[in-house]
Amino acid sequence: MKGPLTAVLVAAALHGVPLAAQWPQWGGPGRDFTAAGALPDTSWLARPPRELWSRPLGEGHSAVVVDGERLYTMFGRGYRETVIAIEAATGRTLWEQAYDVGYQPEYEEYRGPHATPLVVGERLFTVGIEGHLMAFDKRTGRCLWGHQLEDDFGYRRPQSGFSPSPIAYRDLVILPVGGDPGRDVATGEELWRSREFRKASLVLAGDRLLVLGEEGELALVAAAASGPRVLGRRQVLAYHAWTAPTVVGNRIYLRDAERLVALELER
Repeated sequence: MKGPLTAVLVAAALHGVPLAAQWPQWGGPGRDFTAAGALPDTSWLARPPRELWSRPLGEGHSAVVVDGERLYTMFGRGYRETVIAIEAATGRTLWEQAYDVGYQPEYEEYRGPHATPLVVGERLFTVGIEGHLMAFDKRTGRCLWGHQLEDDFGYRRPQSGFSPSPIAYRDLVILPVGGDPGRDVATGEELWRSREFRKASLVLAGDRLLVLGEEGELALVAAAASGPRVLGRRQVLAYHAWTAPTVVGNRIYLRDAERLVALELER
């Protein structure tokens, strides 16, 4: 019988590479998994990364975000979920906030929070496996507000638990939870809920959102406190389009379960 899955948080030093100023959300500053600067051109056989520290964590798959000299992530232990702030240089706990959850996925690999926190200004936003959407003061850990996606707004919890990593867009925090609600950053008030796309992947490109629905329709969307506005849409794929669009310059690459498509935008 397998034991519980437990994560260990490890920090490693890459010789000659300064600590990045920020990695504030899932995918980094541009949500495109691109890090500033280049890694040193040295062989790890000769000069492997040096471990700075290692510490136990808990269950889950919430990625680490970086804000200056602080790290933020989430983990679970049994029916408790924890949001934690960690000193980047030492691995020391700066603060943590734990709360009860009443749900555990059947399979061990699904247990613990899946979504990655988001840092916006002085606030930290998190989404737990049971749908606890919360905003914290990033320095003190004080909870500023919280909602429960299933109880408060009627979203149905997936079998593996909720996993939408929040997206910062102007003064909004957007959650792709099968209805794409837009929320006020300061209060957490639900400002709008779009049913344009039943299930979709979102990519922030400049001041616009690219939205790919699971049935293969790609849309260009402008969002504001008053609601989303579709600027254009095109059917490009047909079958299980579950992968987020890739944007490079004026080209967009998309795929579904059968086809790969490249689009070029007119300048």
